[in-house]
Amino acid sequence: MSSQETESSATTSSSSPDTNHDPSKNGATSTVKAKPSQYIASACPGPDTHLPPEVGLALAALRDALKLPLWMIVQSGDNGANYPDLDEEVWEAFFDTRHELPSKQPIALLIHSPGGQAESAYKIASVIRRRCGGFVAVVPRYAKSAATLLALGGALIVMGTDAELGPLDAQIFDPEQERWSSALDEVQALERVNAFALQAINEFVLFTQLRSGKKVNTLMPSAMKFVEGMMQPLLNKIDTIHYSQSSRVLKVAEEYAVRLLMPKYSRREAEKIARHLVEKYPQHEFVIDVEETEKIGLRVSVADDQVASAIDALIPHLDKINVIGELREVTA
Repeated sequence: MSSQETESSATTSSSSPDTNHDPSKNGATSTVKAKPSQYIASACPGPDTHLPPEVGLALAALRDALKLPLWMIVQSGDNGANYPDLDEEVWEAFFDTRHELPSKQPIALLIHSPGGQAESAYKIASVIRRRCGGFVAVVPRYAKSAATLLALGGALIVMGTDAELGPLDAQIFDPEQERWSSALDEVQALERVNAFALQAINEFVLFTQLRSGKKVNTLMPSAMKFVEGMMQPLLNKIDTIHYSQSSRVLKVAEEYAVRLLMPKYSRREAEKIARHLVEKYPQHEFVIDVEETEKIGLRVSVADDQVASAIDALIPHLDKINVIGELREVTA
């Protein structure tokens, strides 16, 4: 081919329309938009169900703020929903996916739960610690009863500004009364009877001594007989078998708490905190907020601004959803 023909061919080629033209090569702005992110929870509602967009985005923001993989136990307490509380089913869900937990890499565990079984909470905390080496427990609003026990297993507990934990007074179902009640009720009943008896003996002796001038040793038999007559009707109402069962259940919760606290506290500190959580609150629903945790020696952290912002976006949805497992981003 001559040089004239080559030049003519090149000119023709450059001036002819390009059917494969890419606008971006000439600086044109592409009109293709990225698809929005979709999120799932690995166990519940499961990989086939996308989380509501606003929930997924809030959870992703929390994960990014914490800079850790995010796993979740979010329970609305609705008995008609899947996984309504911390029980054997939730433990099984974690056990079945234990190989998906990152090896030797800490995770964040979001906890929003009314509680459940102490054994299940303890086993979940233990399997995460064995696989990951530890976890950060994040409590945006509340983690009560067994959920408090689960949070104690965290290397760090991060609480929202208005978040709360709860006492570890285990609940026992009474088939005769067809209701749940605190195991502490029966134990504290006997303790109060004992305290009242000692006070009554002391007052009887002091009063009688002032009136008669007799020695304490002389008055003591009469005091004992007097108080026995007062206490016997009350003591007869205490079922020793139920009392033993209640004491054992409370001791189980206390021992689990000590074991979960031990890596971060001395044994003495762990026992003191655990005993306080089990014995020192008047009702199961008692609020243990950030200020209260300081009083009992339980070290927690208040969410920083970035984490708090993600928590604020999440809180309106927490009582409407049940979410178990790892937060995962999927293609739409």
